[in-house]
Amino acid sequence: PISVPLPSFLAYRNWTGIIDRPTALFVGTHEGLMHAFRVDRLDGDIAVQDYGEELWAFMPAHLLEKTSDLAFRMDYLMDGTPVVKDVRLYKTSANMDIADETDAWHSVLVSGYGSGGRGYFALDVTRPESMGFMWELSNTRLSFNIPGQSEGAIDTSSYTRLGKTVSQQVIGSAFWNHYGVLGERAVVIYGGGASVDGATDSGKAVCVVDLETGTLAQEVCYG
Repeated sequence: PISVPLPSFLAYRNWTGIIDRPTALFVGTHEGLMHAFRVDRLDGDIAVQDYGEELWAFMPAHLLEKTSDLAFRMDYLMDGTPVVKDVRLYKTSANMDIADETDAWHSVLVSGYGSGGRGYFALDVTRPESMGFMWELSNTRLSFNIPGQSEGAIDTSSYTRLGKTVSQQVIGSAFWNHYGVLGERAVVIYGGGASVDGATDSGKAVCVVDLETGTLAQEVCYG
């Protein structure tokens, strides 16, 4: 097979901000934080004390409320495996301007909590030294930040079938009518996860979520 990169991706990949960005290691820890550490060594231009420097740490609101229990017992809150991918968030038409299409490319980190909770979150790590929050969803709530459009948090019943997020999420793309615009959009696909005591429907679904907004695009239920 022959792989031919999209012109917009080549332009994105060759942008100075991408070429020169630091190499980062993303890792979750049991107290509920996702950390980013700098692990590159570019031509000796980085000071010795910056090797392994922590760039930032992020704690989802869903896990914040659980941290008080850490004083009494050992819980593994950020127990999921993050996925990071260069992805085009949207393409609104076949003839989309290449500059606009290039701007739609981002590096996105998506992670669940494993057995630590019922939710997923997405971070824009295009520039890993200055992470951007995209969205966080749980079985009861959605928080979101769409630059230049809207931000906020809402209570929702869209994700009530979400169990403990032990399912490995996958980033892909799908075509659908998004608020009147038929086009291609990046999505996250995940299984419902492990069932939760007292929540009979938990874990019994496969979900497709809009990667840019965190909104539920499709849910396939079973059981």
